Amino acid sequence: MNKVSFTSIILNEEKYIERMIESVVDKVDEIVIIDGGSTDNTLRILRDYPQVKVVSKVFNYHFGDQRNFAIQQTKYPWVLMLDADEYMEEDFWKILPDLVNQNKYDAFKFKRKNFVDELFDKKNYPDIQVRLFRRYCRWIYPVHEELVGWKNSKVLETHIIHKKDSTRHLYRNRIYEIVSQIFKDDLPKS
Repeated sequence: MNKVSFTSIILNEEKYIERMIESVVDKVDEIVIIDGGSTDNTLRILRDYPQVKVVSKVFNYHFGDQRNFAIQQTKYPWVLMLDADEYMEEDFWKILPDLVNQNKYDAFKFKRKNFVDELFDKKNYPDIQVRLFRRYCRWIYPVHEELVGWKNSKVLETHIIHKKDSTRHLYRNRIYEIVSQIFKDDLPKS
């Protein structure tokens, strides 16, 4: 079976990191976390997981660069990449071996169920996201990144669960606005 690396870029994720790690531990062949300079208890929590490799790279507010650095730190042909406040539905793990041992697709997309304060955000469903892809793919754009380098992809029926509280939701949206202003010349024209 082809092996799978899991990676995530994080910064001050003490509230979410354990749930994400618990959702992938013993289900992937490698876990690589890129820490952007956390000052909360995130790194202390990660020390409880000896199978997790933590690499530090100060976050320069370019999400695409940070994600590409994460891919470069992995070693297996397939990469599963989630945000700290995401996890996969359990049925995903049953189909993962078939996904990574086929030759037709280089990327898989998932419907994402977004929850803010435990309330399902119906208006943004299905919010399709690429989260499993071959290691040679790369991210472009500093915010609202796009994965490139794949030829064939498939949208799967299993879901990404994205749970956050309203404080995080507002904070992250503000960060996205700031990054969009900083890198406005690097973003696609809409």
